[in-house]
Amino acid sequence: MGRTSIWVDLLKLLVSFALLWLGYTYVTPMIPTGWLPAGWWDHDSVTLSIEQEEELGEFLIETFEIQQSEDVSPEVDSALWVIENRLLANLGPTDFEYEFMIIDDPMVNAMTLPGGKIIVYTGLLAVSDTPEEVAAVLAHEIGHAEQRHVVDKIVTELGITFVMAVLTGGDAGLVREITQTVVSNVFSRSQEQEADLFGLELLERSNIDPHALAAFFRKLNREHLSYDAEMEWLMSHPHNNSRIKASLEYKVQEGFKSESFALNWDALKSSL
Repeated sequence: MGRTSIWVDLLKLLVSFALLWLGYTYVTPMIPTGWLPAGWWDHDSVTLSIEQEEELGEFLIETFEIQQSEDVSPEVDSALWVIENRLLANLGPTDFEYEFMIIDDPMVNAMTLPGGKIIVYTGLLAVSDTPEEVAAVLAHEIGHAEQRHVVDKIVTELGITFVMAVLTGGDAGLVREITQTVVSNVFSRSQEQEADLFGLELLERSNIDPHALAAFFRKLNREHLSYDAEMEWLMSHPHNNSRIKASLEYKVQEGFKSESFALNWDALKSSL
């Protein structure tokens, strides 16, 4: 009788801990902040440190052997270097050492990995009419990195315990889960708006016309109105005229003057 009672008490304790964990992990984040006591839910306390985020980015790159395609032309490599360096020169203080990698693939896509790793597909360059349009997309992706949207999304969807398990030697199933979360590239409406605004402000500081983002979306609207499996960037970033409107209505500071990139864009596109 005594042994049975001990097992029952142990089972009750385990169930209690499980319910507390489920409530803290899944229910508490959905409760409006104003309804909770001060300090009860501090989002920053359950995210990754900068060092852990960088480690996760390196882990994903190594696991899936992501590296710049060897057959990318020197013109493409040089042009992306010019674009990214102008943006980074005007970014200001940052926690990340950014790394851009070009993948030779027709997908119209750019993807941000944890730790400031940005993947650029040649399909994005091919569909863009100007280097300024590419700069607009990259500024948006930098916005996702700086706002830590990628890592927030991973922790929100999978939980900090899951992520730490991957970093400390998770099995193939765990790695697959976290990879699917990262590459889905689908952010909330507010995160997209934050990245758009950050990108527009970065373009302005870089003397690049912020209207370039609207031009890029208009090009996609005009030429890719139906679903296209190669239009990954468009499909993961809602086809939304309000974003074009926000770009066109963005007010630059008085005295702003855009400076065109000294790049032969037609020659670059012909080398793809």
